[in-house]
Amino acid sequence: MMPSPMQGVMPRPLQSMQGMMPGARPPMQAGYRRPPMPMPVVEPKRPKMTNMDRVQQDNDQKMIESLLSRWYEVRKAGIELTEKRIKERGTLLKKIREETIQQQQATRRTEEQLIQDRNNLNLGVCNKQNANICYFT
Repeated sequence: MMPSPMQGVMPRPLQSMQGMMPGARPPMQAGYRRPPMPMPVVEPKRPKMTNMDRVQQDNDQKMIESLLSRWYEVRKAGIELTEKRIKERGTLLKKIREETIQQQQATRRTEEQLIQDRNNLNLGVCNKQNANICYFT
């Protein structure tokens, strides 16, 4: 029986396990080092505020809080305002359409009147508007 070429040959150790006893396990946190202690954060000093500045800041804060608490009413008012503007535009467009229709009808009436007057002149008929220009055919 021939010995196999692998008998008696130890497997090569892994790179991370070199220098350790055979059969020993690496520690749980191999390669872990504690981070350095963080530097203490020094908060910058606030500038000294006068009473007027404090009152102004408090008023601003209250206004912001009231706006945030009333966001629903503000939003609803904005929606109502846009609806009102849309209605106003609609009525304005309706008026413009009615005026253009009236102008078109008036133009058509005057054109018909001019055609009728021309025809009356050709027939020799005189009316009050063109009594001084009366042609008989």
